[in-house]
Amino acid sequence: MKKISLNYLIIAIFAIVTAFVSCDKNNDGDNNGNGNEDKDVYLLVKISEDNDNGDGIKFEYDNQNRIKKMIFDYGLTLLYDYNNAGDLTMMKWEDETDDNDIAIITKNGNKIILNFSSGEHEWSMSFELNAQGLPVKLMTGEDESEQYFIFQYQNGNLKKLESLWWDENDNMTKLDFYMNYTYDDKKSPFYHCKTPKWLFVFLTILCENHYNFGIQNNVISMTSDYGKLINCDYTYNDEGFPLIRKVKEGHNNFTQTFKYEKR
Repeated sequence: MKKISLNYLIIAIFAIVTAFVSCDKNNDGDNNGNGNEDKDVYLLVKISEDNDNGDGIKFEYDNQNRIKKMIFDYGLTLLYDYNNAGDLTMMKWEDETDDNDIAIITKNGNKIILNFSSGEHEWSMSFELNAQGLPVKLMTGEDESEQYFIFQYQNGNLKKLESLWWDENDNMTKLDFYMNYTYDDKKSPFYHCKTPKWLFVFLTILCENHYNFGIQNNVISMTSDYGKLINCDYTYNDEGFPLIRKVKEGHNNFTQTFKYEKR
């Protein structure tokens, strides 16, 4: 698991693009942020791991059940601000070395624009959202035409990610790269969280699928064209939320434990 500093995000975006170069069912769900059918609200407050890599996370929420802080055991803190409409307006990275790393977020219709700054580095990317507030396209480059990532959903979960690229003749070309995800039928740890849904897709990319932040349900496998394979086995509580996840990723096997707060 790579450490998620904003400087790392710069490297990660270019690494993803470099790697890429060398809806089955229109029911996107409406939980993650609603959950009105449940009497009790469960919010994930801690992820622990059975290793010494510092990959555990603590979560803090505001009084609207939105994530306001993510504290990683290795020392990074991610802070989130919202406006009165519930839209994300800022993400800020805090650790011993990155004092001023920040992403200012604006919403324009169905588009989310993230303007990043890290020291002397500035760049932007944007998400195009569907009617359920889920990203269907990630655009990079100054004119948003260098690289596209397109997303497909099934039952409100990210089902497939594909890459498109402008070729030398200014034609949009679909690359061979893709990611396929399959899910269980249980509740995601963020089922009741009211943070905008697009953030969980962004975090899945940013964290390199280490946590697989589900929107509605929980990832049980991930495959891609280059053979990467992740399998997950879960133990659930009586309310259908995962308590333990055992992850098999090649030779990198680990176990995550989830702790909740009931509101």
